[in-house]
Amino acid sequence: MSKPIHPSELDARQRIARAQSFSVYQYRYRARYMREGFGSIAEADAHSKTVEAEWPGRPTLIYAMCDGVALPVPADLRAAASAQSSKE
Repeated sequence: MSKPIHPSELDARQRIARAQSFSVYQYRYRARYMREGFGSIAEADAHSKTVEAEWPGRPTLIYAMCDGVALPVPADLRAAASAQSSKE
């Protein structure tokens, strides 16, 4: 049985679904890598895999830019978007 989703998490997921763009972040020692302007979670996830291959051991984070707020994209949404794009 899966855990019920908290109302605030449900609200965040709804906002992520209607986000205008997505950004990829990776922290590298004292600097950080950031790239903005992806149109979908699948595009951002594909780029994040490339970045993680260049800098192994450093995970990337994807943020949804919605109404001037950056919301972290949960791992299950990243996996679902990646699986859907690989089917197409």
